[in-house]
Amino acid sequence: MHGSNHIPPVTEHGSKRLGSRPRCWMRLLTFCALFSWIIESAIASEQNFSVLSYHDVVLTRSELSEDSVTLDHLVNQFEWLLAHHYHPVSVTDILKARAGEKPLPSKSVLLTFDDGYQSFYSLVFPLLKAYQYPAVLALVGSWMEVGEDGTVNYGKGQVPRNTLISWDQARELDQSGLVEIASHSYQLHGEVNATAQGNGLAAGATLTYNRQNQNYESQANYRARVQSDLKQAQANLNERIGHSVRVLVWPYGRYTDIAVAAAEKEGFSMALTLNREQGRLDDLMHTGRNYVWRNPTTLEYRNFLDQPLEKIVGRFPLLEMQSLIEKDPHSEERLAKWLERCSQMKPDGVCIRPYELRDGVVKAFFPSQQLEVSQDRLLRTIWQTRTRGQTRSLLWLCNDRPSWKWDDRKMIKTWPEIGPMSPVFAVVIGGPELSPALLALPWNQYSALHQKISGESPTMRRHRRQVCLNKNQRSPSLAQQTLKNLEAFQQWQPYSQVYLQISWQQARAMSEDELHHLLMVFDRLVLDARGLSQRDLKKDIRQKPLQNNLAKYGQVLVDFKYNDRGFAKLGSHRLTDKLKLIEGLGMVSWIYDHDWPLSGQPALKQVRPMISAEGFPWNDPEFRIWSEVEKKEGP
Repeated sequence: MHGSNHIPPVTEHGSKRLGSRPRCWMRLLTFCALFSWIIESAIASEQNFSVLSYHDVVLTRSELSEDSVTLDHLVNQFEWLLAHHYHPVSVTDILKARAGEKPLPSKSVLLTFDDGYQSFYSLVFPLLKAYQYPAVLALVGSWMEVGEDGTVNYGKGQVPRNTLISWDQARELDQSGLVEIASHSYQLHGEVNATAQGNGLAAGATLTYNRQNQNYESQANYRARVQSDLKQAQANLNERIGHSVRVLVWPYGRYTDIAVAAAEKEGFSMALTLNREQGRLDDLMHTGRNYVWRNPTTLEYRNFLDQPLEKIVGRFPLLEMQSLIEKDPHSEERLAKWLERCSQMKPDGVCIRPYELRDGVVKAFFPSQQLEVSQDRLLRTIWQTRTRGQTRSLLWLCNDRPSWKWDDRKMIKTWPEIGPMSPVFAVVIGGPELSPALLALPWNQYSALHQKISGESPTMRRHRRQVCLNKNQRSPSLAQQTLKNLEAFQQWQPYSQVYLQISWQQARAMSEDELHHLLMVFDRLVLDARGLSQRDLKKDIRQKPLQNNLAKYGQVLVDFKYNDRGFAKLGSHRLTDKLKLIEGLGMVSWIYDHDWPLSGQPALKQVRPMISAEGFPWNDPEFRIWSEVEKKEGP
């Protein structure tokens, strides 16, 4: 191995005499590099582990709820782990591996059970002893303190206290050597009022809204509230089971960077989320879990243990909030009309623009010091779209309306303000100056060509953006200011993916390696093809076939032109014809700009087959796509 770092100098005379020896050295160097890559890959794989999130276990299918599994399925799942050489590990195993004391076995998996159901003690614990599988059990402190004959506020309803384990049972489990008691917070497992309209969101990741005073909780008060709860949770467990705990399980999987800092301060060594990604030894405070729900069959169960799979296909409409919000009594009726359309269309997601141009001035739909506020309606629209429209949201943070005459630097200053108001799946960023500035950064310094994109995660991509930002903190460039404000946004939405909008021509001019590096720091690329005709798109791709990364991870942005003077039907047909062409040319994802919910355009009959999540090829092995909606097994 020493020879790989030292090559003897070769003179011109010597090179003739030695003949092919320099070529031998090159072969040796290549072999050593390949061997080093294999070792690094093996070590990297041992740094990762899978985590499964269970809740209740029931005996019969008639007792099933969304988040429960039947006992026979759980036995089959444990058998499947055994037969396929998975190794259930304990928290102690993970912490020792992080400390370098003992590596994790291959195919390591951590089993976790939330909420402390009585079924864990009566049904799961005997199985754990039989299989000698360790597990984590997360308890909500305030629930455990309710009297035996009382009820617990669970979700939006009440459940009897005796559906949960007792403190005596918790101590027995803790002393068994198989069960790691974890905190599920003291009383953050619930909702707080988050909007003026009364929407409830996760208490641990949301600013509360005081409807009487008509203001939001300050960030300082939010930090103090979360810190106080986690401190109380640790004190409660210390008193009841005799020691503080090492693991925190975020209620609903929701958290913020502020909350993570509070957890570290209270002595937690590991925090579990519901991010769909593997756990990593180098980042235990953001450990992802796969949510085992809807009583999966053994065939479906295997998907939970695969390398975390990211959705590749994404087909979204772009919604202008301005079309829903008017200063009249009918705003709620407009929103209801959109939600009904959304539930009928069934898109994979919807892009929401949180700004409007009114009277020549750009205004915000969220509390802002940077812009005049039109109406504080963004959070309600996002949450209603998710709960009533059954569709996840993406935030459209792109300065792509030239008529607005808005500067990119002014736009990015609003991102830290919009963070607390935007529990979204992803954000799309871009602008006439912003996008080229980000493309000019040397992203190849923060990624490695041998790493596969499919094995990456949004958390890792965010980490690379943070590395870039930290290396150039004092730089006043637009690119660095953009990353700084994006990071401030993600302090509140750390699980949100980041899509970068670039022009179709910019994307087509990149090499496969350049695209690869860019996709190591951004989750998707949105290719702005608005204004390009079907003929232009077809001609361009025929001249230069689509590259693999672009076809899989690019989303084409096309325009939908509509007016109410008899051309609606023609516009809908033209849009779907263009989307069909894009699909035929090899692209799998797109966004259309924009949807007109009040006018019902584009027509559902035309656009639904091209936008609905129900029609996606979820199980296509070429794309290895994860279905977020598993088929529920019948009785």
